[in-house]
Amino acid sequence: MPLYAVFPLLYREDVLSEAWKRVKANKGSSGVDGIEIEDIETMGIEKYLTEPH
Repeated sequence: MPLYAVFPLLYREDVLSEAWKRVKANKGSSGVDGIEIEDIETMGIEKYLTEPH
């Protein structure tokens, strides 16, 4: 599957919500951007998942 075909799937609210649940359940670590779970919770999960970065 070409990369451009995957982008619409990544931005679906249900996909992002499920991904967040899995990261949170696994006590995920920060990525290359250095943002940690606690940072996202502080700024607001809904806001973080719906606004572009």
